[in-house]
Amino acid sequence: MEQFNAYFDDYNLIELVVSKSSGFQAPFSLITPKGVTGTNIIYQYEDHNNHYFGLSFTEPLQIGANYYLGNASANMKCQVKYRFIVKTPRFDEEFNYTGPLGVTYAKEMTIFRLWAPTASKVQLLLNGRVLDLDRRQQGVFVLVLKGDYDKCVYNYLVHVNGAVNEIIDPYGAGLTPNSTGSIILDPKKFKKPASYTLKPLSIADYLIYEMSVYDFSNNRFFKNKGKYLAFQEVTNNDYKDSIGLGYIKSLGVSHIQLQPILDFATKDDYNPHGLYNWGYDPVSFFAMEGSYVSDLKDPYLRVSEAQGMVDAIHAQGMRVILDVVYNHVYKHESSCLELAVPYYYFGYKNKAITNGSLCGNDLDSSRKMVCKLIIDSVVDLIKKYAINGLRIDLMGLSSKYLVDNLEIESRKLDKDFVIYGEGWNMEGCLGVSECANLSNAKELPDIAFFNDYFRDNVMGHSWSSASQFGYALGDVSKCIYAMDVLHGHHSSDFIGPIQSVNYLECHDGLSYADKIVKECGFLDQGRAILGLAMLVLAQGIPFIHMGEEFLKSKKMIDNSYLNLESENDYDWNEISRKKTFIHMFKQLIKFRQEHPELFFVKEEDVVENVKISEFYRSIVYDVGNYTFIFNGNDHELVYPDINDPNIVLGNRMNITREGKLQLDAAAFVILLNDK
Repeated sequence: MEQFNAYFDDYNLIELVVSKSSGFQAPFSLITPKGVTGTNIIYQYEDHNNHYFGLSFTEPLQIGANYYLGNASANMKCQVKYRFIVKTPRFDEEFNYTGPLGVTYAKEMTIFRLWAPTASKVQLLLNGRVLDLDRRQQGVFVLVLKGDYDKCVYNYLVHVNGAVNEIIDPYGAGLTPNSTGSIILDPKKFKKPASYTLKPLSIADYLIYEMSVYDFSNNRFFKNKGKYLAFQEVTNNDYKDSIGLGYIKSLGVSHIQLQPILDFATKDDYNPHGLYNWGYDPVSFFAMEGSYVSDLKDPYLRVSEAQGMVDAIHAQGMRVILDVVYNHVYKHESSCLELAVPYYYFGYKNKAITNGSLCGNDLDSSRKMVCKLIIDSVVDLIKKYAINGLRIDLMGLSSKYLVDNLEIESRKLDKDFVIYGEGWNMEGCLGVSECANLSNAKELPDIAFFNDYFRDNVMGHSWSSASQFGYALGDVSKCIYAMDVLHGHHSSDFIGPIQSVNYLECHDGLSYADKIVKECGFLDQGRAILGLAMLVLAQGIPFIHMGEEFLKSKKMIDNSYLNLESENDYDWNEISRKKTFIHMFKQLIKFRQEHPELFFVKEEDVVENVKISEFYRSIVYDVGNYTFIFNGNDHELVYPDINDPNIVLGNRMNITREGKLQLDAAAFVILLNDK
């Protein structure tokens, strides 16, 4: 640590930290751009190494100017750094900027804008030149350059807190490989998203299918392995069955959720098959990931090839949801956000950076310009790529204000835009009551949440260390809880099933197949079908992970975000080997989508129309003219009140000599009731 450091923590408060070995003593004078003014000590304390002094002053503060704290008699001084002053309501109001940021390009002129209110100077690095930007209102630095700068590489030099920080443009859509520089792009060269008419959806139509761009095509069947372009390929597996988007559409998928495609850190763009990572380590919120591009020499391909991928999905009649990571960045200390405005973008408690994300930092979405950054990012994604929804990573760390405004702004552009996320109650920089978590779901009625209560009671907890398993895997003591989740509930948190994203498996945790093997000792396909039937027929929105429909294994690895590719690869030959199982899954989805009258948005409609009861630890679910029965027991059951049943779909069942329904262990059935 330096011998002494001083920080602006409010508009009239400096905290001075003095090493006990420094000899830096009172009186302390504040050296301002206009001269020298005195300070008053309003508190002081010490720890093992340092003395701490709280100093007040009366000189009006000019944010962005350089100030120093000195002791004339000792001939010592240090620069006062802007610290927690940026967290004050006054700062947020004073520097709340609502205009455009980033680069505005035209062939005749380019405008550069960077928000950096605490900087004393901002310079542009462009074509070997260093050019000063002008400071404007709300702390925005602006430079207008005449001429054509298409494809030129640029960075900013931000002079702040005694350092000169070179950064990429936080709003830059173009990046050099591995995110070392920003690139100016001409928006007229971006093609407009293709125009497809997507049919209106009811809640019964929903089936969200999660996948990774890389895993989708990282195999020998695709020419463009691990690339955006692979989504436009039509190809076959070794059994001559068609694979790719056409197959996924055939499942009845309404939405494809893509794991992160905004630029992330831990993949080498030059060697995309050398390192594996899912992408939950963001660098930019405006540029697409470079390792998925076919040719790094053309900066426009990040845009055009990602647009082509979305267009290809739309052409199949499916919608696109992006998995977005707005809760943290890869490394906050080297982030362009931290280097542009130190201490502003990230959360702190007790003067230490918070780590609710468990990734080293948390974005502080209680700040107005953090919310603007994220909302601007989403608006850009909708306009440029015509995406149809967001899956918000660790949404429970984000403010209700942010998520509510994301919903408002996105639905101005697409009335059917969907937003859902992980609503876990996590301890970040905000209070639990401020966050978009499950506890506050009723305050966000148009936002949906992953229902871990469904997963835990139907399948069981997905981490390999957990011994808990659910109803479908044979723990019939969870019958009452399984009945509850079939209503689309998460305890009493939701206003209705439209908020419940029901799932057994996602990218995190064991695969559904691996969980069955772990708890049952073998891959019991009857129990596998039982769980999927409960998932598809429950009230709420069904969600599956890539390969879950053919019981994909991850080799018992529960957290494979940077593991060997083989644990995450999509084995396209499996769709031919598991046709019977996949067919059953398709039939379930087909039934759901052909019977929208059985699935409800509002809780009052569920209460009025859905009746779920228990029969010897099996579940009898009546809705409309249908009865769904799920038997999680390890023995068969005969249903004496069901005579000559009209069976629509099911497995492992018989009709007794007396015409009664018999369900074997781990079985389900759909019955049409004569009325």
